Amino acid sequence: MRALGHPALAVTYGPYGPTSVPIPPVTYTYTLYWNLTDARLTNTTTPTAPLCSGCYNLLITNMTPWYFTAGKSFTIYIANASDVYYWTSSGWQLGQPVTMTATATANSTGGVTWTVSTTLSNGITPSQVYANWTVVIVLNNYGGGNWMVFNVTTVNSTLASLMNNLTNVNLSSYLSTNGTPLTWQQIEQAVSSGATLYLVPVFENTFSIQRTVTATEAIESFTLTNILTTANIVVVLSSFGPAPGVTLSYSVSEPECPIKITQVSPAMTTVGYVYSVTPLMPSPSVCTPTTAVTGSGTTNAQGQITTATFVTPVAPFAAQVTITVQSWKGISLGYTYTYYVTSSNATTPIQVSVPAVELTVTPVSASGAPLTTEATVNVTCSGVPIASGVGQQTVVVPIPSSGSITCTINGYSYGKSASTTVTLTSSQAGQTITKTLTIPVSGYYIPGVGFVPTSTFILLAVVIIIIIILIVILLIEYSNWRRRRLAGLLGPPK
Repeated sequence: MRALGHPALAVTYGPYGPTSVPIPPVTYTYTLYWNLTDARLTNTTTPTAPLCSGCYNLLITNMTPWYFTAGKSFTIYIANASDVYYWTSSGWQLGQPVTMTATATANSTGGVTWTVSTTLSNGITPSQVYANWTVVIVLNNYGGGNWMVFNVTTVNSTLASLMNNLTNVNLSSYLSTNGTPLTWQQIEQAVSSGATLYLVPVFENTFSIQRTVTATEAIESFTLTNILTTANIVVVLSSFGPAPGVTLSYSVSEPECPIKITQVSPAMTTVGYVYSVTPLMPSPSVCTPTTAVTGSGTTNAQGQITTATFVTPVAPFAAQVTITVQSWKGISLGYTYTYYVTSSNATTPIQVSVPAVELTVTPVSASGAPLTTEATVNVTCSGVPIASGVGQQTVVVPIPSSGSITCTINGYSYGKSASTTVTLTSSQAGQTITKTLTIPVSGYYIPGVGFVPTSTFILLAVVIIIIIILIVILLIEYSNWRRRRLAGLLGPPK
């Protein structure tokens, strides 16, 4: 039986054998949903010029973060920054360079969608492609030129890992009020049911426009660092410094916004699943505040207390922190303060200023002589002892929310006592009030000695008189003794 085929070819090229079927190249397509915002100084940095600082504060207060980026054309470039290597069953192989680029125009809120693709041959998949990667964004045709506004280089990682992190923006744009992202089960359930989810907008993978950014870690580290934060509450008594021992409670409310997740049918060569979240940037009017965390405690020696961890929403949204100052050393205060935490001020301590007056009590005698070390003074405000000691006493007294507080001052010296009251009001906050406590004890102030009461003077006078009398008696007795002795020595008169 003869083999089929052309005899001449069979003779020339030898007998037929099995041949490998070439694997066609595969194009992998990725869709990137990013939200571009203006670059702003960190909350620990301010312009040096006062006029510039005021201008800048007005800008960030009154302008949306995407004011500059909205409607602009941006081109993204994704390429290997080192040699590309394929990891195959036979080990490492030098691969072909990878370059992807796309141009798109940002929408009215800075949202931009790029679709990029790359083609791999010989059955190589993105998870086998290793390199250091560079991601560059260029602002096109602005002021007559093109501007590189974003430039990041990663450590060695796979192409699949890189693109997975760059394309999952929508799924990490919202968090629950407890700070956890959606699970795949929750996403699939939301897609299948069409239910509305109520989540906090954070845009975890939102990139700010900057001149140059170089990451020392993998692409995962590009996400904003202030998404989960704690608030450091510092309580001060007017301008007199921190207030240790303040009892307070707090609650943090987050804006929950309604969103819907739908699955977009990807092309056959698109890696993974594509989900669409609407709206990408919700309107604040449709969001409702929801309590995320609550807590209570007492400020430490520096007047500080730290809240539990909560989510920092993306601008223009904010987390509302409500602080109730309950008491200080047992004195009921009853103040409630409201603060708003955003991504721009998340690391700035929240300073709570409670109105307070510095009260200085000086004890004096009936003649007005200061009793610096001779009097004990006790200060009690609203029935709570807040100061006790010898001599002049200075204490900072917080003013309750009622607007005033009455303090009773008691003093004791040499068996005598005195008492007076003083009412401190919120209109005196920040001032030093001096109160003189006159204790009915008589005496004199002697420089270098201090206050000497009258009774001590009388006692000293009596002692001095007795000493003088004793000295006189001793002198008389000594004189008589000398006379008798001389008479004995001289003998009787002849």
